[in-house]
Amino acid sequence: LQSSDWAFLETRALAADYPLTRARAHARELVAALAAAVADSGAELDPGLRNLAPELDLRPLLAP
Repeated sequence: LQSSDWAFLETRALAADYPLTRARAHARELVAALAAAVADSGAELDPGLRNLAPELDLRPLLAP
C-alpha cells in the first residue's frame, strides 16, 4: 500500500471512514496492478504502473 497518513487517522479516529476507504482503494489498485503484470492478454500496461519499483521481485507476492 502507498505511504499515507491513513493509519494514523484510523488509530486516532480522526477522519470517520476516510482512512479505511483509502486503504481499501490502495489494496484494490495493488491487486489490479499485480493482475495486469501477470496477465497474458497483450493489453498495454497503464503508464502509471510502469517502473514503480524496478528492483522489486514479484515472485513472493505471486506465490500461492
